[in-house]
Amino acid sequence: MNFRLSVLGAVLGVLTPLGSALAEDPNPMPAPVPAWNAPSSAVTGTPVSRNGIVEVTVNVYLKSPIPTSQPIYCWVGLYPFPYYLYSFDSAQKAATRNGNVATCVVSVPYSWNYLDLTGTSYIGLSLSVFSGSMAAATAVPWARYAARTLPSISPIPANGVKSQVTVSLHL
Repeated sequence: MNFRLSVLGAVLGVLTPLGSALAEDPNPMPAPVPAWNAPSSAVTGTPVSRNGIVEVTVNVYLKSPIPTSQPIYCWVGLYPFPYYLYSFDSAQKAATRNGNVATCVVSVPYSWNYLDLTGTSYIGLSLSVFSGSMAAATAVPWARYAARTLPSISPIPANGVKSQVTVSLHL
């Protein structure tokens, strides 16, 4: 028998059953259904509607030589957790400068309808502070960027509540 044919037969003998087993699983696992897409009979939880404002005060201590003529911006993002509603809200604000400290006060309104599946829903917060354009760093005298995940607000407050968060960072 030719050696090449033996090797080819052995490879095909191994690959064919393996390939068909991978292509058609006789006991497939059901794919997970995201809660926002699931039929109502598949998901149980408490329907909740929440609206309010999260106000984040950001004190930016400037350690970089960012010229006073160059603006500094703060961006805040909010998301409900667990991600059972697939919402995200954000706002951006220019900072005011006083010497080597820049301060932003960013208010982010939110209005969410969701299914609280765990009873432990909270608001997650993200923060970005930037000056200049990182994509075009040569267009400005100094480009800087910093990002943080902030402590969550738990539980999600009752309707109409204004939650306040203060954070400091260096740029």
